[in-house]
Amino acid sequence: MAFQCRICGKWHDELLFDLAFDEPIHIAELDDETRARQVTSLGGFRILRRDNELHYFILGMIELPIIGTVEHLRYAAWTTLSATSFDAATKAYRERTAAGPFFGWLSNHIPDYPPTAALPAHVHMRAGMRARIELEANQHPLSVEQRKGITLERVQQIVERHLHPPS
Repeated sequence: MAFQCRICGKWHDELLFDLAFDEPIHIAELDDETRARQVTSLGGFRILRRDNELHYFILGMIELPIIGTVEHLRYAAWTTLSATSFDAATKAYRERTAAGPFFGWLSNHIPDYPPTAALPAHVHMRAGMRARIELEANQHPLSVEQRKGITLERVQQIVERHLHPPS
């Protein structure tokens, strides 16, 4: 799906791509030295040791169906997990089996939405695939668009702002 960007005027070859966050906000805000001491990275899983407590995170996909198509806008985002859920999720990942849902709190600020960090979510482990993040049904625009869909025009606006972030 090529489109002409309303910001730069150029034609871009691909409208749809996954928008991804490298780390949960609690880890992204750390300096490199602190991150090296306090974070254990296990692929799409993270453990943060802070103040003698362990905090667990998983990377999953928030999928927004695009109205009138079979496509989705996808955000690779992080959620928290409890220690028990983290153990079960890592086991399911290793064994390539489905598991969950596991409760967590969204752990990224997703642009183009009101604050998203700490939105309640459920993580569904999928056999051989990245986990799916299902936001709890509420009136937050991200949750509404996950349940009811997002327009192609809104997807283009999001992608354009992602390609051309404000200075």
